[in-house]
This record gives sequence, C-alpha cells and structure tokens, in this order.
Amino acid sequence: MGTDCKSALSTQELFYISERSGYRPEYNFFGEKVRINSENGSNNWSFLGVIHTSQAFYDNYNTYGLTRKGGLLLMHEYGHYLDSQYDPLKWYGYGMWSSMATANSLNASSNWTEIRANTMSYYYFHFPIIFLKHKDEYPIDVNSIPMDLKLKLYHHRKL
Repeated sequence: MGTDCKSALSTQELFYISERSGYRPEYNFFGEKVRINSENGSNNWSFLGVIHTSQAFYDNYNTYGLTRKGGLLLMHEYGHYLDSQYDPLKWYGYGMWSSMATANSLNASSNWTEIRANTMSYYYFHFPIIFLKHKDEYPIDVNSIPMDLKLKLYHHRKL
C-alpha cells in the first residue's frame, strides 16, 4: 500500500508546499467545505459556504471531535454559515461586516454576530458542554434567536 501523503508530511511542510503551489487542502465539516489557511494562526472565518481555518485547529477537531478547541471553533464558524443560510440579506448585508470589523479586537466575542453564531451552533449541535466551559470566549445568548429558529436548528430543518 502507498503512504498517505498528508500523514507523511509535517504541518509546516504542508504549508510550505501550499504557499509554493497555491494548493490548499480541503476538508468537510457537517457538509460545509473547510479550507486550510496557509498560516497556522488564529485567522478563521466562514464565507460563502466555506470555513477557513488552520491545519492545527482542523487536526485538533479530527483527533478529538467536538469536545476540544478545534471542534468548538469549527462549530462557531458553522454558526456563521447557519446564519448566512437563515437570513442571507442580513448576514451579507451587514452581519458579516460587523463581524469583520471586530474580528481582531479584544471585544470580538461580545459582537452580536459572534454571539449569534455561537447560539445558533449551540442549538444545532444539541447543547455541547464545551460552549459552557468557554463561555467568556464563545458566549451564548438564548434570547438572541427566535424560538422557531431554535427548533429548526435543533431538528436540523431547512432554514
């Protein structure tokens, strides 16, 4: 059998090859595409149905599932995807811009778009405990979304 190229190369080597070739590994998270950023930093975002994250965060999710930081971050970004599906005009009209404006600030987690993404994914993924363990970094406000949306999210109904 051949060697799996991904496991034979270190993360750093993959990033070097990505930079030189323009290739970005692509994965999947609950049906949404995941693209790996070329740098291994904290720049994570969701745009037009694609989550962008680092190899380290994706590997953490791949190893531990939704119970650790990588899974938490991907659930949060998936919450932005859910928001864009629920109300695309609101999300792409000003929600996305509001999120981008505070992305690297100290109060980014208190932005309404970030709280909404956390809350939507909290319902979608059936109340994962990890959100409560990291409530300062990933706050939830159950009053930020209407009851009909909560039910749709929980039961994975079309938004």
